[in-house]
Amino acid sequence: EDLEPELIIRRLKAEVHRLRDEVKFLKGENGEGDALTPEQRDDLLKAVEEYVDDNDERSELNIGTMTLTKIRDAFGMLKSLIWTARKRRDKDSTNGEKHGSGTEVDKKELASLRKTLVQ
Repeated sequence: EDLEPELIIRRLKAEVHRLRDEVKFLKGENGEGDALTPEQRDDLLKAVEEYVDDNDERSELNIGTMTLTKIRDAFGMLKSLIWTARKRRDKDSTNGEKHGSGTEVDKKELASLRKTLVQ
C-alpha cells in the first residue's frame, strides 16, 4: 500500500485505541454497565443506524465504552431493524402480488375495450 504516513498513523492509533477498549472489556474493567438512559439509547441507536447504512464492509460499530449492557442493547436494536425490514419486504411483496394481478386484469380490460372501440 502506498499511503500517506499520516493516514497510516491515524489508522494505527484508532486500532490501538479499539484494541485497548477490547482488552478493558475482556478483563471486566468496564463492568456490565447500568441500564442505559434514554439519551444513551438514542446515541446507541444512531450509531447502530450509521453502521447499518455504511456500505463499507470493513466499517465498525462504534459504541464508545463497551459494556455488556450496550452490547445487548445494540444487538436488540439490530434485531429490531431486521424485523422491521422483513415486515416491510413481506408487506411489499404481498401488495405487489395483489397489484400485479390487478394490473393483469387492467391489461385484459384495456385490450377488450380497444377491440370494442375498433369495431
